[in-house]
Amino acid sequence: MLEFNKDRFLSLLCAAPKIEPVIEEPEHSEYVQSLIDTFKKEGRLDLTEINFDAFDLCHVTPEGYAAARPAGIASDRTKGRRKRT
Repeated sequence: MLEFNKDRFLSLLCAAPKIEPVIEEPEHSEYVQSLIDTFKKEGRLDLTEINFDAFDLCHVTPEGYAAARPAGIASDRTKGRRKRT
């Protein structure tokens, strides 16, 4: 059995690339805000009327979402999945 080499481990750790966030930082969207306001006012929202091309994922991402789980740790749903290319 191989013995743990602390110096080798530290050199590999220092050489590892920086972990980048998977998603962009949340941004405010007037369009998404209008949908929320409509839902609050009317109590319902017709999904067929939503223009899904009018906003991006960053417009519907909750504040602090990226910090909810430490970077690099996959949830049970994503373990074992291959990256899309």
